[in-house]
Amino acid sequence: MCTGSNDCCNLNNRCGLGEGDCDTNTDCMSGGPKGLVCMNWVKDSCRRESRTYLGYTHPGFSVTDTCCVLAQQYRTYYEEWKPEVDALAAEMRRR
Repeated sequence: MCTGSNDCCNLNNRCGLGEGDCDTNTDCMSGGPKGLVCMNWVKDSCRRESRTYLGYTHPGFSVTDTCCVLAQQYRTYYEEWKPEVDALAAEMRRR
């Protein structure tokens, strides 16, 4: 199980649901027809996901770690977080 090591998820050791730190979708296992995707645009996704899947925040995850989640869950998060992500992107462009 990958719980926060930067080199744990990769092409040779693909992460499962709620595992990370992933960098791209190819770092995640396919999880059935919908597959798993790396939620690499939401920092701290691993700490949030470990609460969901394990029932507690795994101490190995830092606030910058990103995890593999179900594709449908990714879309739900994206819809929820899009306004905040768009605002952050606009702020970064102004700098």
